Amino acid sequence: MLATEHPLETCVARVWTDPYKAVDGAAFLVGDNLLCTCTHVLQGNRANPAADVWVNFPFLGDKKLRATLVGATAVEGSGGDIAFLSLLDPLPQGAMALRTFESRFSVGMLCDTYGFPLGYEEGIPTSAVIGNRTALGWRNLIAVNSQGVVIERGFSGAPVWDIVRQCIVGMIVAMHRKALVSFVIPSEVISKVCPQPLDLSDAESVFDERVSELLLRSAVRLADPEPIASYLSNLLREHKRGTARKWIYLTLGQLGGLRAKGILRIWTDRETDLAARDGLEDAQRILRDD
Repeated sequence: MLATEHPLETCVARVWTDPYKAVDGAAFLVGDNLLCTCTHVLQGNRANPAADVWVNFPFLGDKKLRATLVGATAVEGSGGDIAFLSLLDPLPQGAMALRTFESRFSVGMLCDTYGFPLGYEEGIPTSAVIGNRTALGWRNLIAVNSQGVVIERGFSGAPVWDIVRQCIVGMIVAMHRKALVSFVIPSEVISKVCPQPLDLSDAESVFDERVSELLLRSAVRLADPEPIASYLSNLLREHKRGTARKWIYLTLGQLGGLRAKGILRIWTDRETDLAARDGLEDAQRILRDD
């Protein structure tokens, strides 16, 4: 078992409808012995989703665990393609359900996910920006990778993690085959059909050294950091604590780009907190050195 480096490593699982064949998709813990995935992951070429499946938490051991279907919505239509599995075997040590929150507060934010596309049955992480709502109630997830993999088949059922608010805001359900866009079922939609209550209480954004590190690690995969800089600009107005703004400034400095330079220039005359001002000056120094 590996020491966890990312919160998703404690809740993400891979799913097999046949334990002797390839991985069918992803799932994630949402409650006591309860996993959420997509109905189509369990369905495959069948008329109905498989009643008995096998799952494994790849960061928490090699054992395949038995699970059974306890509820599913039809693939078609608004609010559809959501399924829930109840584990029949004990959870591995370290497995836990993570906090969920409404997706509308994460629009424009860089999010992480972890899926199991063909050729990567051990799984692979990727990042994308969560976008606006569709008529189905889903949200688009815009892949902006400059390296690594884009979101594709094998990511269905994977959780979408808001790096700044430190919560799951939805589940990947589908992708557009001719564009770097996939779609997310928001947590608030999942909560309406979940057999166990999902806590969607306010997830206050936290910005500290750990969040900065996670954000910069994910941003390395981006072709264009400008949307992230814009989101961080909004966070500067949201956060009242100087220590949080300090880390936002330092993240902008490491992120680089014209947008980040402009934001730091604007806040030079506004920032009054001493700790935050130290971070601002350090960020500007980083950009000058580059």
